[in-house]
Amino acid sequence: MRTITIGCALLILATASSAAPKKMTTENVKQEFKYAEELRKLGMDDFADKVISRIPADKIPPSLKSAMTLAKFQTYLRKNYKNSAKLETYIKALAADDVELYWTLKLRWADEMWNRGDNDKCLKAYESFMEFYDKLLKQSKEKKSTRVKPGQELG
Repeated sequence: MRTITIGCALLILATASSAAPKKMTTENVKQEFKYAEELRKLGMDDFADKVISRIPADKIPPSLKSAMTLAKFQTYLRKNYKNSAKLETYIKALAADDVELYWTLKLRWADEMWNRGDNDKCLKAYESFMEFYDKLLKQSKEKKSTRVKPGQELG
């Protein structure tokens, strides 16, 4: 059954890859993203990334930007989960000025480490988040500015 499903998905991908809409509307973008997510569910991350990569960045609606970033990160994480330095650099690049996205990606990475049995790296990531959160709470109680950048050290 799975072989048939994968075969059908590949056939659809082959025909869809050449049939990308000329004009990308918000509805087209949502359909492409949904299609990419279905490919991911089948374990076809590379094909899903190809679908997403043909969507022009300026056509991605704000409601989908974080979801697309997270989808790209999931694929990158699966391929590079052992290379901590590479992942940290990638996370900082994806979440340039978005501290919420930074910690979402960092904790998603920690979850992946937990799933793979690398509990030490997982623990370090969660401890760094808790330290960050504690410092942020202290600053907010002192009524200092709580605007921070990803990876920024809090005093």
